[in-house]
This record gives sequence, structure tokens and C-alpha cells, in this order.
Amino acid sequence: MTTRQPVRRVELGPTGNAVADNVARFRKGQGLTLRQVADRMAEVGRPITHTAVSDIENRARRVDSDDLVALALVLGVAPSSLLMPHTTPSATGSATQVEVTGAGERSARDVWDWLRTDAALDPALDPREFRFRAVPAWADELAALGMDARGKERRRGNR
Repeated sequence: MTTRQPVRRVELGPTGNAVADNVARFRKGQGLTLRQVADRMAEVGRPITHTAVSDIENRARRVDSDDLVALALVLGVAPSSLLMPHTTPSATGSATQVEVTGAGERSARDVWDWLRTDAALDPALDPREFRFRAVPAWADELAALGMDARGKERRRGNR
């Protein structure tokens, strides 16, 4: 006779915690219920229950990459916005230290630049090599022509 092991609570790292906090923050900020998020997840082909959404927010359920993208879609944000640890808006907010899985504490600005593929998180990495690996070739080609990802001319000051 086989005995089942007790189910252990999922322990998340700093990035998993940031995702959980951000899902709750963006959901509540838009006045969405757990059920509404679950319904929207089903609409984008990634059905989960409202209880699963609650478990994500309460750090009892991990978010895989497919869930991350679907959650970003239904919450109207980029996946990078879910991955970025939240900091309080302030003049020094970009200098705030945040924790990143595998990288330890870094400035919020450095982490955001990395998530946007503007700069490597590891300063020892050659910036050109990082960009070559991190950015699709077509995006760099459009940027060289002064266009955005949709092929439209960039306005001054627009990255």
C-alpha cells in the first residue's frame, strides 16, 4: 500500500513573491474580482479557477510562464511588469534596492533596465553581447531605422 506524502506549501523565491504581489496589486487596482480574472484567463485560453488566482496572490501557487503571459494580458500589463518588484513612487525610487532570484539585491532601475533589455543585470557582461542575445534581430533593425516595434517612426524622446 502506497502512502501519500503530505502536500507542502509552495515556497516562492523573490521573483515569485513579486509576481504574487503584482497580480494582487494590478487586480485590485482595476477593481477586478478573483472570478473576473479567472473568467478572463479562460477567455485567453488559460483557464484557472478563482481559487487558483487567490492561491497565486497568497503565494500558495506558482505561476508558470504561460500563466504569467496570460495574467499580463488579462491585467493589461506587460509580463515584465508582473516580474518587477514593486517600489514606492518617489524621487529616489529607482535607487531602491529590490531582490531578484539568483542575482540578490540590485537597484530597481537596474532591474527594470534589464527586464526591458536595455542593459545587462551583470555589469561584467559585454553590453553588445547582451543586446545580441536579449533582443530579437528585427527589433534592432527597426531601431536602427528609427522605428518602433510596429514599424512606425519613433517620436523624439520615445524609446
